[in-house]
Amino acid sequence: MKRILIWTLVLATVFGLCACAEAADVTGDWYLSEILIGETSYPASAVGTEVAMTVNADGTVRLVSGQMGEQSVDEGTWTFDGEVLTVLSGEGEEQVNMPFALADGKLTCEMGDGVSVFTREKPETREIPALVSAADESEFFGAWALESVSVGGYLAPADSFGLETELIVDAGQVTMIMSGSEILAPTTFSDGVLSFGEEAVTCLQLTDGEYLAMYSPAEDGAEGGVIMYLVRQG
Repeated sequence: MKRILIWTLVLATVFGLCACAEAADVTGDWYLSEILIGETSYPASAVGTEVAMTVNADGTVRLVSGQMGEQSVDEGTWTFDGEVLTVLSGEGEEQVNMPFALADGKLTCEMGDGVSVFTREKPETREIPALVSAADESEFFGAWALESVSVGGYLAPADSFGLETELIVDAGQVTMIMSGSEILAPTTFSDGVLSFGEEAVTCLQLTDGEYLAMYSPAEDGAEGGVIMYLVRQG
């Protein structure tokens, strides 16, 4: 009798686990939230990429991806074995087979040297602060530390790029500290913008928020290129 009871409990547990596996539902919307390269995690915004994947109950899937202002749409089909969601998109030689492992409420897909992580929640995107003109050079004075970087119109935390930069702005000069080394340069204030450097000019401009924006006009930094945003210290 005890053996029968034990086997009954074992079978109940096994069937219970199977039921849990079958209950996993992958249909609905998924969003690219981060990209893992080695042990480093980069938010999707750090590479200027947005991807939304809609898994439909009828076996079809729709992928909408955007990068640097351009958007593309791909459609395909999917299958799910309880652990791996396999997405097949494209046609002919361009057909792509993408296996997504489901774990802890996330879908992960290994592609190349990185791992793309999709979640149910759409990642928050931060608006690019608008640049403003300063009325006086003294508005720049003080210590500033790098907080975020804008690349092609996408704003991401500076630590996503492994960047550390500090600025100390005084009357007529700026001290830039990068990777432990210091660069001291004279500054010029004109039309609400503070600049330093001779051949490679770097501009400092305030924003309508708490940021100090640093960019190179030669790279069209103020027009959607690379802009480094620093916050005041102390």
